[in-house]
Amino acid sequence: MLSLEGIPIVEQPAPDGKHIGSTFSWSNGAWPGKDRVLIFGNSFFGAGRTPNDLSWWAKHFFSAASFVWSPEVDWDLVDREQPDLVIAQSAERYLGRVPAT
Repeated sequence: MLSLEGIPIVEQPAPDGKHIGSTFSWSNGAWPGKDRVLIFGNSFFGAGRTPNDLSWWAKHFFSAASFVWSPEVDWDLVDREQPDLVIAQSAERYLGRVPAT
């Protein structure tokens, strides 16, 4: 198990060596709250190694944060994990139809 900034990380690369399907999980015992977040996203969330990755912030502001590199939400995983918060992040280029402003 790796540890960055004292926050343990469990990393599981995608089986085909690509990004989609990779998972990252952090446990932050120093955070006073108990909220857990489950994130589905892409490189904007990233692997949480630098403050440029949104997941870097998530691992600092939740007692547990899990990131799944995926363009869609895995509702079975949400049902199993029962997180306090689910974040689904994507780039507009993946939308079938861009919403009107």
